[in-house]
Amino acid sequence: PATVGAAFSTKFAATGGTPPYVWVGSNLPAGLSLAQDGTLSGTPTLAATASLSVTVTDSNSVSTTKTFSLTVVPPTVPPLIITTGSIGTATVGAAFSIKFAAAGGVPPYVWVGSNLPAGLSLAQDGTLSGTPTVAGTPSFSVTVIDSTSVSTTKTFSMTIVLPTVPPLIITTGSIGAATVGAAFSIK
Repeated sequence: PATVGAAFSTKFAATGGTPPYVWVGSNLPAGLSLAQDGTLSGTPTLAATASLSVTVTDSNSVSTTKTFSLTVVPPTVPPLIITTGSIGTATVGAAFSIKFAAAGGVPPYVWVGSNLPAGLSLAQDGTLSGTPTVAGTPSFSVTVIDSTSVSTTKTFSMTIVLPTVPPLIITTGSIGAATVGAAFSIK
């Protein structure tokens, strides 16, 4: 068989008569052609089973024809999967962004999210971004849809932490000397 979108080539052979031979074909699958040397080649564009006729003519103009069946199958499409593993940690009040990735199916892809963490949104190109507003470990689902409407969904969990607050300390080292009767100020 041949496959839609994949290069295909085969060469017909003949014996007898008086070489050299010239080959002609009819009812060839779309995208294929038959060269005079008997090579059937090209890139099929349509899945179907064709009943093609091939005629070989020798140098004395003697010819014979034979019918062949050639099946052109649709391309094998790998399964659609989301390849992003983990998301990492986000911080409440800080900008966050990650882009999901997928493989297989038939690109381009469209992304959809559900139950996303507060403050985050998922763009159709797979970018999860925004500023988280609630700390926790929320779980949410991400769905990718390919151009043939095949989809797959994966559940993710992420950690959203509160911002780190440094401890409160007085940084002034010393206040110096003051003079009796003189104005004094330090900050």
